[in-house]
Amino acid sequence: MDNKEFFKQLRRFHKIEKSLGVDLIDDLVGINYNSSEYYDSIWFSKDLTKENWEVLEKFVEKWSKENPEIIRQYNFLKLYPKTKMSNDGVILICPYTLGIYSCCPEYDCDTCRRKYWLGEEGEK
Repeated sequence: MDNKEFFKQLRRFHKIEKSLGVDLIDDLVGINYNSSEYYDSIWFSKDLTKENWEVLEKFVEKWSKENPEIIRQYNFLKLYPKTKMSNDGVILICPYTLGIYSCCPEYDCDTCRRKYWLGEEGEK
C-alpha cells in the first residue's frame, strides 16, 4: 500500500471510528491526539516510534482489505445493471433527478454526479 492509499484508508477508518465514538488507533499506537488534524499530524509526531508506525501500518492495511469501500455506484448497478454510463465509467444519472438533492451543490453537474456516485455508501 503506498502512502497516498494508506492515508486515504486511515482517514476512512477514522471517519467510521469517530461515528462510533471510539479511539481504536489511539489505543493501538498509544498516542492520544485531540485535534482535528490528527491524521495529518500523526506522520510528523515525535511520539510515534518506528514500532508504533509499523503496527499502525499493518493494522490499516489489514482493516482496509477486510473492509473494502462500497461505493454507491456499485450497489446501484447491482439493482440496475443496464444503467447508462459515461465514457469515464460513472453513472449518467444526476442525483438531482432522483430527488437526492434539491439542487446540485456548488459545483457543475458532472462533478456533482461523479462525487455522488463514486462516494462511499453511507456518506452524505
